[in-house]
Amino acid sequence: MNLKNIALKTVGQYLNLHAHIRPRQAAAMGLNLFCRPFAKKLKPHQKQYLKDAKFSKLEFAQIKIQTYKWGNGPKSVLLVHGWASHSYRWRTYIDALVKLNYTVYAFDAPGHGLSDGHYLTLPNYSAVIEQFTSQIGGIGAIVGHSFGGYAILYWLYAFKPSKDAKAVIMAAPGEVSDFMDQGMKQLNLSLKMQHHLHLEFKHRAGKTPQDFSSPLLAKDLIQPALIVHDRNDLDTQYQYSEKLHRAWQGSHLMLTNGLGHSLKSNDVLLKVLNFLL
Repeated sequence: MNLKNIALKTVGQYLNLHAHIRPRQAAAMGLNLFCRPFAKKLKPHQKQYLKDAKFSKLEFAQIKIQTYKWGNGPKSVLLVHGWASHSYRWRTYIDALVKLNYTVYAFDAPGHGLSDGHYLTLPNYSAVIEQFTSQIGGIGAIVGHSFGGYAILYWLYAFKPSKDAKAVIMAAPGEVSDFMDQGMKQLNLSLKMQHHLHLEFKHRAGKTPQDFSSPLLAKDLIQPALIVHDRNDLDTQYQYSEKLHRAWQGSHLMLTNGLGHSLKSNDVLLKVLNFLL
């Protein structure tokens, strides 16, 4: 057992103990831990690249969100990064879209990149998308990777933006319950602690983890959509994208082989660009 696993088990033992003493407090601590990304800091060359963008700050829930803008074209697109990532991951897309005369927007999620905060959830990520898109006067397209793609899906479901805006969902997870199950397993949480954790989740979200299932969120969506996933993705299951495609009326599905979770490929880039044009 490595040091990381030992640390997780120790935290789990602490939560299991407090589930008998202060169950609500223990559940709040556990859920906060699940929602803390522990994102890596930007490297110097990444900061240097992002400096070419027009910087601005978005005030959201008493924290400051770092936003970026490249280009000044008539068509607009918002790029939404995934968990423990940041806007630099879109550099090849940014360069290509600017050359195609797009105005390109991005932002670092709460607790990521150059943004403030320590926690990220699906509802508050989608709320940042809504606030930012409203501030810039709407967008023509939106592209998200991993948890960012999941946040776009929830944004479309919860805020019902323009039905004409195109959406690209790349390597997205499909079930919040998977995050919960994985976290509880890593921490070796007791059944009592798991019970209180689910109660705390419903108290905060007003829903159960199962209510955030991607096919449920997509069943009434009609926005043009491209869904991309790799069959060898070790972080999120490609079967979730197949289910999402079946639920999302008129969506297109692209399955790749050997690209893994990052989906970094000229073929994928060209597919996304052609879809957006």
